[in-house]
Amino acid sequence: MMPIISIIVPIYNISEFHLRQCIESLIDNEHKYIEIILVDDGCPDTCGLICDEYSILDNRIIVIHQKNQGASIARNAGIQYASGKWLLFIDADDWVESDYIDIITPYINDVFDVIYFGFYENDSEKKTYIELQEKIGSLSKYEFIESLFYSGKYGQYVECFSTPWSKLFKAEYVNKYNLLFERGIIKNQDTLFAFDICLQNCFRTYVPVEFYHHRVHSNSVGTKFNSDLIASSDKLTNCVNQRLASADNDFNVRSITEICAIFSLLHSEMQTYFFHSNNPKSYIDRRCEFIQRIKTEPINSAIRNCKLSKYESRSKVLLVLTRIHCFLLLEWAFKLRHWYRFLLKK
Repeated sequence: MMPIISIIVPIYNISEFHLRQCIESLIDNEHKYIEIILVDDGCPDTCGLICDEYSILDNRIIVIHQKNQGASIARNAGIQYASGKWLLFIDADDWVESDYIDIITPYINDVFDVIYFGFYENDSEKKTYIELQEKIGSLSKYEFIESLFYSGKYGQYVECFSTPWSKLFKAEYVNKYNLLFERGIIKNQDTLFAFDICLQNCFRTYVPVEFYHHRVHSNSVGTKFNSDLIASSDKLTNCVNQRLASADNDFNVRSITEICAIFSLLHSEMQTYFFHSNNPKSYIDRRCEFIQRIKTEPINSAIRNCKLSKYESRSKVLLVLTRIHCFLLLEWAFKLRHWYRFLLKK
């Protein structure tokens, strides 16, 4: 009998402890009709050997070794190898409840293409349950796209809508539309995958149960400084624009491209490039580059045309300061945010 669920885990730059915790949580059950695909993305440490070790202990585990190409290509390798009816993505530093299969299988229904679940956010001190504030199945295509890019409009938009983990994807649906993760996008490649799903005739539902533990830490890809981030953000916006142009719908291409550009500016470029503490450029150089950046299209039009009412308070402040080119106050806003988070950990 073919597996019901194929579990795909991309692995790179992860501690041995976290990897073992992840794998052991996945195999801590006796369900036969699952397969666990561990994708060693060219790990330079012992993670690949650890995967092989567990594959000997549990015949449900399949290990793929490949050269380092990033999480997107690692997930794609898992998709192409998977034989299950449903796909479940797990990040290698996260873990699941031991009875996770018993929790999610009662909600599997072939009517749906994607099933969303709640999850826990775990940091070093506390565990927080995250759930949607509205039923995802009732959102139109356009509202779903807005949920990917508008901060706070539909509750915990980033985690609940954009990320691939804590969700079940029907394999038949993924293969029918050849849905894969885009190569070459450093940050928000998950958002583009969710966007691709949205463009198709996707039947989705949300189940307010939790089995997934997402680990929050300060050294993830999403928080590190990266000098190539601007080019990556441009690629994300271009991909969205190209997909919209070829899609069979009546969306306002310019409007969606603009909100995508603002999303990248607020949640990628500001946080992990312009105002990151590890950016080696001087204040003057960063300011000049920032002013030049927000004058380019589609960012310039997006900032001028955006409806502030659709954004939560923090994003409104950042957008107003950006409109008036107040780089100094933006700099201080991010410094205060950093100090506040530092003090909370004390």
